[in-house]
Amino acid sequence: MDRLLASASSRSLLYLRPTRHLSSFKPTLSELRSRAVLSLVNQFESSKQRPSVPSLTSFDSTNELNTLFPLPGHVGFASLETKKLLKHNSNHLNNDLLEQFNTTKDILSALKKIEGECFEVRSYNCSHTIRSEFNSLFLNYDTITQPLTAITIVFQTESDMSKWSVKIEEERKQLTDKFIQVAQEISTYLSNQQYWVDFIDPSNGKPYYGPPTTDALFETDERFRHFGLNVVDLGCCRVIEHLQHGTNVFVGCIFTSAPKADPSIQHLLKEFTTQHPTQQD
Repeated sequence: MDRLLASASSRSLLYLRPTRHLSSFKPTLSELRSRAVLSLVNQFESSKQRPSVPSLTSFDSTNELNTLFPLPGHVGFASLETKKLLKHNSNHLNNDLLEQFNTTKDILSALKKIEGECFEVRSYNCSHTIRSEFNSLFLNYDTITQPLTAITIVFQTESDMSKWSVKIEEERKQLTDKFIQVAQEISTYLSNQQYWVDFIDPSNGKPYYGPPTTDALFETDERFRHFGLNVVDLGCCRVIEHLQHGTNVFVGCIFTSAPKADPSIQHLLKEFTTQHPTQQD
């Protein structure tokens, strides 16, 4: 009995002794998630009630004061750079006008070289069938897939070119030289407009600028029929014939990638027509 009392007394003292125990409560995963969501909601509500004011150093570059356009609507004052830009545009316009003036001057210079001659200038858009006939003539330009325009310059001659004499040969040589000079001026003009261009040397029927080729386009070539001219077989020879001038003609031909309706071609024809009102395109 005494042992039982002693054991009970020691146990009661053990329970009465002040001790610290850790709580055994452990929140579940769902409770932790709820707490996290609640914390985020509180932070969001507090941010709505008290918006943060960014410091001067935290401004984005888009909010900074634009020194070039400080007024509302991105409006600014005329500055030195603006004046330079206006001056540059003005110079560009003047250069365009000067280029147009030089172009007209070059064409008029070419016309002076054939001043006094009776001639006509015409242009022709070449169809795919016609272009294929000139593919072997121009080895540096694909006439099958690229556009092709023919420009003919027809001179009315004093002599009948179906005949032969020293005088006729001299007239032919003079007209050949005049045509080459004019064709060079026209080629320079169209080349400056970024177009391909070449012309046929009447003395040998070959392209003047292009590489050597076995093909040739003499004035009695059947391909001239595409350009309003007729080729007549006299038995002893073949001659070219014009609808109005008959066989009293000398023909030169220029080829270019510029379309007939292109302003460059129209400007060229206009200058020729202005100097020779009886000529048509």
